[in-house]
Amino acid sequence: MRGGIAGGHGRAAARAACALLASALFLHAGEAGAEVWVKDYAAFRGADGTVWAAGAVRNTEELPAVATVEVAARGAAPGGGDLRWAFEHRAVPPGGELPFKFALPLPPRLEGPRPGTVEVSVAGHAPASGAAPPVRVVYDKSMRVHPDGHATGTVVNDGEVAAEGIRILAVAHGRGHEVLDVAASPGPLPAVGPGESAAFAVYPDPSVGPRVWYYSCFAITDDSVITLNARRDGGPFPIRYDSGLLVSYPRFSEDGRSLLLHVNPGWPMQTSLNLEFPKYSDAERFEVLLGGERVDSLQSVDEAGNWHVAFAVEDQYSGTLELAGFDPGAPAPLGGAVPGWVRDAAGEWSRGLAGDEEFLAAVRFLAAEGALDAPRDAGGGDAVPGWARIPAGWWSQGLLSDAEFLAAAQYLLSSGAMRIAAPAG
Repeated sequence: MRGGIAGGHGRAAARAACALLASALFLHAGEAGAEVWVKDYAAFRGADGTVWAAGAVRNTEELPAVATVEVAARGAAPGGGDLRWAFEHRAVPPGGELPFKFALPLPPRLEGPRPGTVEVSVAGHAPASGAAPPVRVVYDKSMRVHPDGHATGTVVNDGEVAAEGIRILAVAHGRGHEVLDVAASPGPLPAVGPGESAAFAVYPDPSVGPRVWYYSCFAITDDSVITLNARRDGGPFPIRYDSGLLVSYPRFSEDGRSLLLHVNPGWPMQTSLNLEFPKYSDAERFEVLLGGERVDSLQSVDEAGNWHVAFAVEDQYSGTLELAGFDPGAPAPLGGAVPGWVRDAAGEWSRGLAGDEEFLAAVRFLAAEGALDAPRDAGGGDAVPGWARIPAGWWSQGLLSDAEFLAAAQYLLSSGAMRIAAPAG
């Protein structure tokens, strides 16, 4: 056992370090009295060369909150300018914290920010709905940090229903209490029934593994989706995936029939990938090739009309992933550009900087232009669910295409979850 999460002294050290870093970074976050802030963070280059920002967000509000985390790299742009990225974090539970880890999409041939030049903060937050899984981490002698830096432990379900698809996150620290990384379980845990317990493991980036001394701020989440952007027919083509692996550099082949990605080496265990992306045509039938070799896969479509392709990836595979079978002649779903001011309005609303009426005014404009079909009998007046801030924020950051946002907005209108006055005429 290593000094850290195993044993009373190690647990006390972890809690003390969490409290110390929380108070110090509360001041760094700037605004006294802030209710949602970045508690703890680090930026580093991983074993595969990817630059990461990792840490935790603290929420002292009475409701879950979805935070927009802003990462700034001072002087990292060509010519000495700053690079900035914004990411939508998962819902942080009330009175708790939730780790985050974001890959910084650097421009080609840019080596990345210098040490000490990265700043991470909460640019805004919005209330969220839903409850956390009824599962807790057990702090006892079953928790261990292993020589390679990964940790193992136990969770127990205190609820009345089975918990499925959950993952464990934790902040990894070095001997000086410095943040090294956010470790995660390599895949969802098996279903944990009421009163049952289950073993888990979390793995940090291999580049920092041997330096991990202890873990803190364990959290349980059922959302581990990562978003990438490729270009298709001159427009953005968003790809989301759920995996313990890191996938990068998405691009289409010259003939437009294959999506090419790079799979980075992971830990020594079999895992799986579940890719989600827009459906252009019902005729698209996909074949997955890893290193040129075909692998078995499952293809399905979800209720939002997006394709899903799932398949297994063998132990420590690293190399090319090709997804063949795209229809290069198919038009983009719900094609057509949306004015920039509408996207800006959605972004302001998603960060809590504009009220519901400003966002609904933008939706009314889209309906008046024929991009959305608003039911004539809205009933009950204008309304918009608070959780719609999440896709609105993703869209404003380019993580969703215009077509995907319009499809999501149309679903809300058609289901009655969002209501607007029908356009005249």
